[in-house]
Amino acid sequence: MAVDGDAGLEGYFQEYDHDLPPEERLRFVRNEEPPPFDPSRAPALDWPAERLAKAHRAYAMEYVRSALPGSISSAPKPPTSWPAVPLGLSACRFTPKPPRRWG
Repeated sequence: MAVDGDAGLEGYFQEYDHDLPPEERLRFVRNEEPPPFDPSRAPALDWPAERLAKAHRAYAMEYVRSALPGSISSAPKPPTSWPAVPLGLSACRFTPKPPRRWG
């Protein structure tokens, strides 16, 4: 939950009958609940470790490429070092021991 009680950082896919232009592919909407999740309908992945690692990298890069510019553009005055904080925290998830310069 976000500080104001809205769900935060939730994501889900919508299926459309047409291709979406780039400006409609990522939405930030308040007061919207995601559709109910049915685990029995979720796809099961039987991927080798190498393919799974590639998918994790691609997801992380797409997150940075799409969400970060939107976040920065919505901030009133983004500091120049702002992107380093969330990127560093994301890197911690995949790094067993953070570099010394992180403290």
